[in-house]
Amino acid sequence: MTQQSKIYIKIAKVMSEVSRVPKNGYNSFQKYNYATESDLTESIRPILNEVGLAFFSTVLDQERTGDFTKVKMEFTLFDTDTGESIKSIYWGEGQDKGDKGLYKAYTGAAKYFFMKTFLIATGDDPEDGEGKQPNGNDNQPKKNQKMASDKQLDLVRKLIIDVANSTGSTEEKTYMALKKHIRNEIEWYSEEDAKSAIKILNAQKGA
Repeated sequence: MTQQSKIYIKIAKVMSEVSRVPKNGYNSFQKYNYATESDLTESIRPILNEVGLAFFSTVLDQERTGDFTKVKMEFTLFDTDTGESIKSIYWGEGQDKGDKGLYKAYTGAAKYFFMKTFLIATGDDPEDGEGKQPNGNDNQPKKNQKMASDKQLDLVRKLIIDVANSTGSTEEKTYMALKKHIRNEIEWYSEEDAKSAIKILNAQKGA
């Protein structure tokens, strides 16, 4: 058995032992519960310690446009027994008028890394209806839907700023108005969501 295979065995063990994560967070604006980063880390930390996996994160790149912060993160799982490691890169984004944009972007990237790496259930499965927000739509693309590209998402963010400037509105109000149509956070856009958002924003920009 190679060292590289041992780290994958440990990851598989974490997958088998981690339970569904509770949703202790609450979005008072949209009236729905969600699993926070602390919910995820508190559920998985003791299991990582038990199997001998350490976790590290590094900010590789970040950019801020208006209220939006986008961050490129590198996450590392380190096998304390063999010295082997696995690195993964995830993007996160956050919206905040103050200085919390980077934290929100990092939190989003970390949550996505944990959920996808260890297949952690939070009760937000769009197929079972539990993850639907109050407007009745899923909070992320359904299975088999292609995720929006970075280029598409960057264009959506740019158009939000352009529309806000051209209409005398704010980026936050423009974003929330767009969200009423798409009914998804930007980081969960499918390719079709992005195309729709770009069409809507271009129409508003040219109005």
